[in-house]
Amino acid sequence: MPSDAPRRLHPATIFFSLVEYIKAFGVPALLLMFGYSSGEDGWRLWGAALIVPSAIGAIARYVSFTYTYGQDELIIRSGVFFRSERHVPYSRIQNIDATQRILHRVFDVYALTLESGSGAEPEATLNVLPESALNEMRRRVFAERGARAPEPAIVTEAVEPEASVLLDLGLRDLALCGLIRGRGLLMLAALVGLVMQYGLDEKIVTEAERPEGGVIARMFQSAYEGASVDPVHVLLWFVVFTMLVLLLRLLSVLHTIVTFHGFRMVLASGELRMTFGLLTRVKATIPLGRIQTITIREGALHRLFGVSSIRAATAGGGPMMQRPGSRYLAPIIARGDVAPLVRVLMPQADLDAIDWQPAHPRAFRRLLTRHAGTVLVLSSAILWFAGMWTVPIAILLLVLAVVHARLQARHMAHSLSGGIFAFRSGWFMRQTTITPLGKVQAVGVSESPFDRRHGMAGLMVDTAGAGGAPHALAVPYLDRADAGALSGVIAARATQTSLSW
Repeated sequence: MPSDAPRRLHPATIFFSLVEYIKAFGVPALLLMFGYSSGEDGWRLWGAALIVPSAIGAIARYVSFTYTYGQDELIIRSGVFFRSERHVPYSRIQNIDATQRILHRVFDVYALTLESGSGAEPEATLNVLPESALNEMRRRVFAERGARAPEPAIVTEAVEPEASVLLDLGLRDLALCGLIRGRGLLMLAALVGLVMQYGLDEKIVTEAERPEGGVIARMFQSAYEGASVDPVHVLLWFVVFTMLVLLLRLLSVLHTIVTFHGFRMVLASGELRMTFGLLTRVKATIPLGRIQTITIREGALHRLFGVSSIRAATAGGGPMMQRPGSRYLAPIIARGDVAPLVRVLMPQADLDAIDWQPAHPRAFRRLLTRHAGTVLVLSSAILWFAGMWTVPIAILLLVLAVVHARLQARHMAHSLSGGIFAFRSGWFMRQTTITPLGKVQAVGVSESPFDRRHGMAGLMVDTAGAGGAPHALAVPYLDRADAGALSGVIAARATQTSLSW
């Protein structure tokens, strides 16, 4: 086929369009059709006829949608009555993500997403492409950078001979990652939603209200009726709570294994290529030079097991894990491997050589004022509704506010060294974000009324992916003069380097 000839999507596009239609309207239509008596066959006929216009629309969208490879841009045309034409320069495409769900595997096709720096939404989405078209897309898009065609990274799990494996996570790693991430609450919420949808919650309450319902039923009854405290019931509540926590962690482990199964990240031809997923298979490509920021995160469980997680923000965002722009480069990684990996991804950054500068000496006072004010308001409400016996709770909350402010101020720091700007914050959930000065698009100084009173200011450093960064480069509680000088230095150094994103 000539290079400038229009190409169409896979014919299975029509089928996928019908599936989406059925998912959105099929279930309500079935309820409508079968909710009437058998003699009212007219409703069934009209309900079945609803599929006809959707099928015609799916065929029309398939026929009208084409994409063409220009000399230096991708041209996408769509629409029957209202025609649309988009021109996407190859040089502006940040990432190419290919997703293959279970139904895609049946037809051996992919859903392809092209991302540029235009915003949080994808620049283009081609829902059904065969492998050959997907490989051709990669060749065309990355030809301008002089990269050779990387077909094997899409169509096979084998690693190219010159590729370097940066991270390969096994089942044990993913289980530990799920234990740390604690995403079981999302799955529990979905389970509760199903229980309520089918009325099982009412059956559970009815069963618990039965006098002969057993120990668990009596425990719920005593809690509901405000009866006297029974040590056995307290112990049972503790057991139930412990089992619930364990269940949430188990659900989190299962969710993480399904999401990141077979996670592998390789570096080849100046690109990061990541493949993962059990049910939904994701194959993502990120040009190494287009990473805007890298964020290292460590929670309490991360530190307990000696691991970290690494995310990246790219210009324009990405659908791989979170929108906009935030994506995992390493869901879990040993703490000792963080610095070497960061040096590969961002050669300017040497985590061991960063010279951290602390926040303003009065940062603790500012933080304590804010946290203590919140505690006083909360404690006043508790005292008003619960009585004086909650005074020890108020005192404990105030002590925790002091400790939290002290640790938060102690860990907050920034650094401008070696061609990078870095900012860290948090003490319980620690986050460190790094960006090369060549990625900086804007830098500014902000002052609130409280800042002016204390002679402070905040520094804001923006990159092309700042809107989707998991940890913003917004440094508070700096000396006003230092913030202005730091802003000038960052701006001057940024102008000395060419912007590449």
